[in-house]
Amino acid sequence: MSIWKNFRFTRFFAAFTFGNLGDWFDIFALQLIFVHEFHASPIIMGVLALTYFLPSVLLGPIAGVCADRFSKRDIMVIVNVISAILTLGLILSANIATALGLMLLRSSLASFNAPTQQAYIKTVVAPQHLLQASSYATIIFQLSKVLGPMLGAVVLISFPARACLGINMGSFVLSALILVTLPKDKLLTSINTESSQKAWKKWIQEIKAGGHFIWQHRTIRHVIALVCVWFMCSMMRNSQLAIFLNHLFPHKPNILGYVLGLDGLGAVIAGTLLSRKQDIEQYGRYFVMGFFLVGLGTLGIAVYQLNWPVLFFYISPFVLGLGTGINLVVYGYLLKKESLDHQIGCVYGISTALQNAALGIGASLSGVFVVIFGVREVYLGLALILLLLAMVALFWVRPMVEQR
Repeated sequence: MSIWKNFRFTRFFAAFTFGNLGDWFDIFALQLIFVHEFHASPIIMGVLALTYFLPSVLLGPIAGVCADRFSKRDIMVIVNVISAILTLGLILSANIATALGLMLLRSSLASFNAPTQQAYIKTVVAPQHLLQASSYATIIFQLSKVLGPMLGAVVLISFPARACLGINMGSFVLSALILVTLPKDKLLTSINTESSQKAWKKWIQEIKAGGHFIWQHRTIRHVIALVCVWFMCSMMRNSQLAIFLNHLFPHKPNILGYVLGLDGLGAVIAGTLLSRKQDIEQYGRYFVMGFFLVGLGTLGIAVYQLNWPVLFFYISPFVLGLGTGINLVVYGYLLKKESLDHQIGCVYGISTALQNAALGIGASLSGVFVVIFGVREVYLGLALILLLLAMVALFWVRPMVEQR
């Protein structure tokens, strides 16, 4: 049976699509509001970025346990409804302090969404369709990353930036309305859901059990470590991309849109190709390819000279996007396939917390390194690290497959 005949997945996927598209409208709008309306300083913009990462670092493991213990459908509905209310507050906010406080609350809620979504996919999708589900999720994320800001720019022709926040609020409401039509998922019988005075101890035990599982499963442990380094490098690269492009093409500000678009296009193509496969066994081969392509694309951007054909420059973000798509699809599939059914939420929550910590570190270090070494030199260093990750994956991930 085709995955698209699974009505639980198709309705979830529709809600997931609307939610991702709305999020990128939101990210685009908030940057404009903070810069042009609130006149935020670079430090405040850094704090805004932290409101996206920090809550997940602190709440990711707890969110994962919630996804394993409670109704996943109910969690997603509640998160979307309250997020819509908080977004309305953002639309009406009149100062930076209020906006940052609402952003922190909404990001805290959002940290419960990702583990719950991944856990829900595994409960409603047949094992032979897990790779397809991971591929389609990556495709939607990358398309939203491209289409959200582009459509937001169109909206700004006739409406203020806060209208984009209104679109995101509508996406939260629409997602909740779709999700509420799904039948309530049943809890796994292996989960002890009885209330007790020592419930908090059970939660801590489940978080420890999830961490122990990750540590004992060498493939997951090694891949999470590699992905965290990759995320940190990607954040360092992306946070300085506008500055580097301004250095290369000072009179072509629109080139940033082309770079992001080609990056997303590469990821969409990679996800589409992988969606045709039924299963992946040799994870290491794909991570070697993914890290190599990401490193090669970063290197191409770093070494580009103005007297070279501009087509060479445009190839680099496309190659980078191909590698990104491969890594994201295989990583999401690996976590779903290799995790135990009653721990998928916790495993994903812990991994998400680690990834967001890596993103926060990357955002913090990027500016310092650029000031000390220069933006081109930082890009060269990042390219070498990413190529090194491909070598590490060759020897560190592939041998683990036979030992699952």
